Amino acid sequence: MKAVLVGVQKISFENETGELIDGVKIHMLYPDVGVHGLKADTKFIRTELFNHFDCNFDELKNSAENNSEVDLDYGPRDKIVNISILKPEE
Repeated sequence: MKAVLVGVQKISFENETGELIDGVKIHMLYPDVGVHGLKADTKFIRTELFNHFDCNFDELKNSAENNSEVDLDYGPRDKIVNISILKPEE
């Protein structure tokens, strides 16, 4: 699925049971049925999964600062399994 990346942030904290929650939150915009304009959405990706993506955090940060288009690959249970940064069309 293609989306415009508008924000990215590192997340790291312990939940109420002491489990470490560590990962990356991405903020994006994309067209969606029933939405006039673009839908705004946020997804969390655990670090152990994110470390296998085609891009790293700094590349995503630069893309978010430029509102670049990305291609999101989804796996089972609607989880993001990869993000590819798309080159701007000229």
